[in-house]
Amino acid sequence: MKIRLFGTVLLYLIMLMITIQTSTSFGASPDSKKRTLKSIQWNVSVDPSTLEVIAKPVNRKPSVISSPQKGFEDVSSLQAKGDSLAWSNRNRGLTFDLRLMQRELVIKITADRPHNLTFPVIHADDSLQAFILPHWEGIYVPVNDAFWKETLPRQTFNTTEGLTMPFWGLDLKTYTLTYIVGNRFNNELSFKLENDRLHALFNHQFKEIHKTKEISFIIKLGEDYSPVEPAKEYRRHLVSWNRHVPMSEKIKTVPKADWLRGAIHGYLWGSLQMSLDDVYPGKWKLLCKEIDRQAKANSPSPGLRIWELLSKNHRKEVVKLHGLKYRPYPYIRLEVSEGMSKVLSRRDFYKAAYFAQVKLPKELRQSLSKTELESSVPAEVFRLNSLVMYHSFPGVIRHPSEWGYGYSTRMLKDLKKMGIHRARLVHDIWDFGMIDYNPRVAIEANKLGYLLGPYDSYNSIHDPRHYGKGGSWSTAQYDEELYKTGGIQKKNGKYRTGFAGRGYKLNARAARPWVEKRVKRIMQRTPFNSYFIDCDAFGETYDDYSPLHPTLQRDDLKERVDRMKWIRDSFQLVIGSEGGSSFAAPVIHVAEGMFSTPFGKWMDPDFGDRKSEYYLGTWFPPYEPTIFTKQVPLKEKFVNFFYNPAYRLPLNEIVFHDSFVSTHHYQTGTRKFTNVRDNVELVSLLYLTPPMYHLNPDRLKKNKKEITRFYKFFHPLHKKMGFDQMTEFTWLSEDRLIQKTTFGDDLEMIANFGESDVTISEIRVPAKSITAHWPKSGSTSIYTPGYNLP
Repeated sequence: MKIRLFGTVLLYLIMLMITIQTSTSFGASPDSKKRTLKSIQWNVSVDPSTLEVIAKPVNRKPSVISSPQKGFEDVSSLQAKGDSLAWSNRNRGLTFDLRLMQRELVIKITADRPHNLTFPVIHADDSLQAFILPHWEGIYVPVNDAFWKETLPRQTFNTTEGLTMPFWGLDLKTYTLTYIVGNRFNNELSFKLENDRLHALFNHQFKEIHKTKEISFIIKLGEDYSPVEPAKEYRRHLVSWNRHVPMSEKIKTVPKADWLRGAIHGYLWGSLQMSLDDVYPGKWKLLCKEIDRQAKANSPSPGLRIWELLSKNHRKEVVKLHGLKYRPYPYIRLEVSEGMSKVLSRRDFYKAAYFAQVKLPKELRQSLSKTELESSVPAEVFRLNSLVMYHSFPGVIRHPSEWGYGYSTRMLKDLKKMGIHRARLVHDIWDFGMIDYNPRVAIEANKLGYLLGPYDSYNSIHDPRHYGKGGSWSTAQYDEELYKTGGIQKKNGKYRTGFAGRGYKLNARAARPWVEKRVKRIMQRTPFNSYFIDCDAFGETYDDYSPLHPTLQRDDLKERVDRMKWIRDSFQLVIGSEGGSSFAAPVIHVAEGMFSTPFGKWMDPDFGDRKSEYYLGTWFPPYEPTIFTKQVPLKEKFVNFFYNPAYRLPLNEIVFHDSFVSTHHYQTGTRKFTNVRDNVELVSLLYLTPPMYHLNPDRLKKNKKEITRFYKFFHPLHKKMGFDQMTEFTWLSEDRLIQKTTFGDDLEMIANFGESDVTISEIRVPAKSITAHWPKSGSTSIYTPGYNLP
C-alpha cells in the first residue's frame, strides 16, 4: 500500500515539474496549447491548434502575423526548446518548425503528401494600415481604400511573376513586418474583402512531383518605420546570402555595361534592307515608272532583271505606285521596298548582260563574278547588289551606306547630332534574315558609344508548316521535330498554348541547342554589343509533365537564367530581358517592364476594340507598329493601379537600383498614354530610371524636342548616380503626392505631383515638377514635363 501511494505521488510530482517547466519556458498556462517565443525586440505568440501567430513588439501594439484557422486541432509531437517550437499535424501530414532569432521569425513547413496549405492568413486588425507589394516596381495598398477594396480581391499574385520579389510587407503604423518566402514556386497570394477591410491569404501547393515538399518564411520585424522598409529587409537578406550582385561587379565581366549610364532606351523600327526612305523624296514614281518602262522594252536592262525577280504582287504595286496622281503613301512604298529587298538579297540578281550599259566601277564588276558571289556571306551579296542598283538609277536612290529606316547608320548619326551621347537600342529583328544584310549598323553603334542588340525569344514554338502564312513570327520557328517534341505539357497531357494563343510554350531545356545555334549565327554575322531575350526574366515558369523532358518550375527557371548567362558570357554582351524578377537579377543588366507593364485585351476588351478610344493598336505597319506608337488615354482604374504616384513605391529600386537598370515594357513606352505622360517623366526622374522611345526617322523628327529636353536633364544625373544604391524613399505630405528619393549620400530627388508649389527645407519644388538637390554643394535644378509647355 505504501509503495503504491509513493508511486502515485512520484508520478504526480513528475507531471507537475513538466507542466511547470513548459509554462515557465513559454509563458503558457497548463491547459493551453499557446506558446510564446521571446527575443529582446519582440515576443511571438503561437497557437499550434489554429496556426494563429501574433507579433508583440516591445513598446508597440501587437499585430497579426497569421489569423486562426480551423482544421489544425490535431497537434502531436509538440516540442519546445529555447527559442524554437515544433509540432506535427498527422491528419494533414504536416510538420511545423518555428525559430525566433532576434528580429527574425523563421517558419518551416514540410508535408509528407500532396497538399494545399493556406498559411499565413492575415485578417486586417486596427493596426494594419496597408499591404506593401512588390508587384513590378511596387504598390502601396491601404486596407481601407475604396479603390483597392474594389480592385484587389480580383487579383492573385504568384511569387515568380506577380510578385517580382518573393516577399510582401505590412504597414502597421509605427513599424513594418516583412514576409520573405523561401520556396517561390507554386504559391499564390490572394485577397478578399471581409467587414469592409482587405484580408490576405497565402496558398502553397505541395505537389506529388516534388520530392521535397517544403515551404518556409522569414518574417522580419522592421528596423525602422518606412514604407520601403520591407524592400530594405529583402535587400539585406540577399546581401547576407551573397545573392545581390552590384552593377560595378557586372561591369568587370561586361565592360560595355557602363554605357548604360545616362542612356535612353529605344526600339528601332523599319529594318528592310532597302527601306521606304532610301529613294530620294519625290523620286519613287520615277523609279517605278522606269522599271516598268524597261521591263516592257523586253531587252536586257536593270529594270527587266528586277521585274523578272519580283513577285506578281510586288509587280502590281510597282505599276500602281507610278500611276498615282499624288505622293505615294507609306504603305505602298513599303510594299515596293520589301519586293526590292528580296530581289537584292538573291545571289543570282546580277547577270552581266542586263547591266552592260550601266557604268559600274571596275572593282565592283570584279567582285560580282559568279565565284565571288557564291562564296560571299549574305551581307556581302546584298551590299554588292545594292551598289549595282544604286549605279543603275543614278540620282534616284541614296548610296547604300545610308540605306535602312529605323535600323540604319543614318538613324544613329541623327541621334548623335541631337546630342544623344548614350543610348541602348533594340533592333526589331522579327525576321532573322535581316541581320545578314546590314552589319554596318552594329559597327557604327560601337563607334558612337551606343548599345545595339537584337530582339530574341525562345518562349513559344509554332508549326513550321504555317510560317509565312500569317500568325507566326521568326523567333517561334525551329524545325518540325522540335515542334512535335519540345512543347510543355500539362498534367493531363495537353500542351500549354503559346503567346497570343498560337503554338505551344517551349521547354527551355529542349530549346537550349537551338539557343546556342541561333545566337552563334547572329553574332558571327553582326557584331552586336547587347542582346534582348524576351520573357526569361519575367517569372513565367511551368511544371512540364512531358516524358521527353520532365521539368519542375525550379528547373525551368534555372534553364532560363543559364541561357541568359551563356549569351552574356560567351559574347561579352549587355543582357536585357522582359521583366526583372529577382531570380534573374544576378545576370541581367536591363529589366524591361519593371517601370511599366504590358496591357492587352485580356485585361479590358476596350484595349483590343478598334472603335474604342482606348484601343492600343496593332502590330502593323512594320516600320512603326501602332501597338507601340499610337498614343491613347488610359482608364482611371489602370491609372490608379499602375501610375498613381500615391499608390506607387520604388521597392524594386531600393533593392536593385545599383544592380540593373529598370525601364518600360516596349508596349508601354514613355509616350504611350496621354493622360499619364507628365507623371511618367516625373517618376522616371524620381527613381532615376531611363525613358523608352520607339524610333524611326519620322518619329525622331516629330519627337525630337521632347526627347532632347528630357535627356538633357536626365543624362547627367543618371550618368553620375545611375548605378548607385537608392538608400531612401519618403513621403513629405499626407496625401503622398510629395515624395523624396535619396541616392547614396550625394543626391536627393524631390517630386511634387500636386497642383501647388511647395518649399521643402528651403528647396523650391514647383507644382507638377521635380527638383534635383545635391546636399554637399547645395545646388539644385528643376524639371517640369514639357508636353504642355510651348
